[in-house]
Amino acid sequence: MQSISHYVTMARQAALALLSACLCAAYAQSPSANDPCLDGLQDRVACEREREATQRQAPTDPSQQFGQNALRRCEVHINNPEARQACEDRVRGQNTRTEGSVLGGGIFQEQRTTVIEPARTLQ
Repeated sequence: MQSISHYVTMARQAALALLSACLCAAYAQSPSANDPCLDGLQDRVACEREREATQRQAPTDPSQQFGQNALRRCEVHINNPEARQACEDRVRGQNTRTEGSVLGGGIFQEQRTTVIEPARTLQ
């Protein structure tokens, strides 16, 4: 047989679960609490337009071969093997430093290639 304290604990847990469900439902129905476009801090029309734009799915490549497509673009350097190799290295991110952000105005990539000249002979 279980004690009364066990039933009291179960009743408290049920009451807490019911209270949280009610609070969640009330919060979900409150438009200003969930909608940043109604906070009065920004233009509502522009905010809604941006929200719609972010909810649209970005276009995808049906073949899902983004890397191969990017490398294929390096084929334009067919007559210059050094330029083609540099292009492929950029696509793969080799010897590349990336900084910045889209929100900050752009992503900048820098690639440095060290070229060692042959030793000169003294005459």
